[in-house]
Amino acid sequence: MRRPIPNGRARRYLDAMIPATQPVNARARVLLVDDDDFMTVTLPHYLAKRDCDVVTARHRTEAERLLAAASYDLIVVDPYMTGETTKDTKPLLDMMRGHQPAARIVLISAYTSTEMVVAAAACGAVAVLTKPQSPIFLSQLVVSALKSGMELKR
Repeated sequence: MRRPIPNGRARRYLDAMIPATQPVNARARVLLVDDDDFMTVTLPHYLAKRDCDVVTARHRTEAERLLAAASYDLIVVDPYMTGETTKDTKPLLDMMRGHQPAARIVLISAYTSTEMVVAAAACGAVAVLTKPQSPIFLSQLVVSALKSGMELKR
């Protein structure tokens, strides 16, 4: 099920909820890996208001290419995107750590599991969240993760 992307009055209301802030980390770079239109359109809008440069990837191969080409401060990823053949999160997290060892990682999926949380904690992920989440909450979480030394307890 696709969620509507806010526009018109709803977007102006949500924009007012997130005022422009001081730079997080001199334009922090965030990679958003998700095949959900709501996430790839709405979250970058709110993160841009928080002085983050957001690059989006809609599938794993595109994410791999982007991870190899540039450096990112934080990665937000849905490990169970359309077309993924495995429900094992560890290879995806290992690939991300291999390309970006210092990046913080946030996993967000409609299908979380104990195995996903354990794999995320083992790789030092910031959070594992279930969908749906408010773009306001997600943007606040990303900014907090960029500003602090947040990570899951191992």
